[in-house]
Amino acid sequence: MKNVIIYTRVSTDDQAKVGYSLAHQKCVLERYCKFHKLHILKHYQDDYSAKDFERPEFNALLNYCKSNKRIVDSLLFTRWDRFSRNTTESYNMLRTFDNLGVGISCVEQPLDLTQPDSKLMLAIYLSSSEIENDKNSIRTKEGMRRAMREGYWVGHPPRGYSRMKTENNKPTLIQNEDASIIKKIFTDFSSGLYSAEALRKKYYKRIKIQKQSFLNLLRGHVYTGQILIKEWRKEEEEIVEAVHEPIINKNIFEKVQKLLNKNKKIKIVKEHPDFILRQHLICNQCGNKLTGSFSTSRSKDKYPYYHCQRGCKERYPVKLADEEFKGFLKQYELKAEMSKLFVKMMDVAIKEKEDGDTNILRKLDHDINKYNQRVISLEDKFIDGDVKPSDYKKLSSRYNIKIASLNDEKNNIIQLSKTRLMGIKSTVKLLSNLSDFYNKIDLPLKKKLIGSIFKNGVIFNGKKYRTTKENELLNLIFLRVNNLKKLSIKKAGKNTRLSSYAPPTGLISNHLLKDLHDFHLLYKEIQAYQKSPSLN
Repeated sequence: MKNVIIYTRVSTDDQAKVGYSLAHQKCVLERYCKFHKLHILKHYQDDYSAKDFERPEFNALLNYCKSNKRIVDSLLFTRWDRFSRNTTESYNMLRTFDNLGVGISCVEQPLDLTQPDSKLMLAIYLSSSEIENDKNSIRTKEGMRRAMREGYWVGHPPRGYSRMKTENNKPTLIQNEDASIIKKIFTDFSSGLYSAEALRKKYYKRIKIQKQSFLNLLRGHVYTGQILIKEWRKEEEEIVEAVHEPIINKNIFEKVQKLLNKNKKIKIVKEHPDFILRQHLICNQCGNKLTGSFSTSRSKDKYPYYHCQRGCKERYPVKLADEEFKGFLKQYELKAEMSKLFVKMMDVAIKEKEDGDTNILRKLDHDINKYNQRVISLEDKFIDGDVKPSDYKKLSSRYNIKIASLNDEKNNIIQLSKTRLMGIKSTVKLLSNLSDFYNKIDLPLKKKLIGSIFKNGVIFNGKKYRTTKENELLNLIFLRVNNLKKLSIKKAGKNTRLSSYAPPTGLISNHLLKDLHDFHLLYKEIQAYQKSPSLN
């Protein structure tokens, strides 16, 4: 009677699939052994993926075979994807077992590995599993990125946060006892009085963290209530607003980044003045960004072109593309009557937003007062001896973290309310003089202006331009305002309610408010450039 080892494996993804359970695999293998009169020496089972052979039970199985070379005749499993889903590593492992004198038997996909034709079938079985594994990996990554774009944190929670589920069963973050330390770290560093290493040592007893991890923490957008989605395939890196509460405000975060960058050697890519639209033009065929280079004629004259680097036939003279772009940009210039309608519309929308903010602030004040009362009550109970010191410390920390978080939320709302009006005024001034600004500012500002208006780039077909995805704010202005313009003409001489100018409910999103803020900062930067002594 031959001695065999049976091996069963199931991954997290397999749990719900019929026929993949550990119990089912074990039952199949035991029936097979009984029918063929095989003696089961050992049974090993794993709940790991099949990307590689770094599985605890499989390693134990292999060590047993190495220690009992003359005892083990065969290793049995149900299907080849239970063995592995990695073709290269599978062949290496098969050679290892062959050297140990241990045969391999797959009971539901049997193969005689001594025959050449069987090796071809093995390759098909293994590669099919590997392809499926790759597909699952891609689907998982796409799902994670989709959740992140919706503002949900994916992965292990960062310091200062714990994981929780939303009502929609989405993974998000809630502040824990380390949140107050994280806030102090950012606040202290933003003062400019500490180096990163000095600050790490200062708080090391409270939050044990290594040098690189500490620097990564200071770079973490997550603490501002945002999520950084890294570049993947053709998708560019982006930052989205998250659903979790921020620990610090964005002003402090920006101060910290500036201080960190002071001590960092930055490689400066010098922009060529002949290629204004480089990195903003998108290939009409493959969707990649066009680059710029010079073509030399027979007379040794050099002519600049925008072109694709992927072998596509996209190729346009710089002079033609730049001139046509100026005309395209002019389409986004606000006329006087449209400016008035936009300001009126936004005034109404912002007023409604502020009315909503008032209710939120009222609720925040109520909650802050509630937690302050809890702190006072807790202190009284502690003084009277009704609360243990350990419980007092834990509850006091929890209440104070919550109060700090509520105050931050309150201050953010107040600060945003102050910047909205400035953002509207700056946007109108910027877009009303768009062509004039574009023609007079320097190359870095030109590129920043293009990037602010056309965040996803523009496509040129040799004759005209189109956008891949319009800026949310500009879309609002040139679609909604145009509609209002037509409405106001139809209703001329009639008493129209001001509320008719307001965008539909929910249109004033966080993204739109951010666009207002970004246009305000850009307008200030252009003003500073125009006032520069070097221009006078």
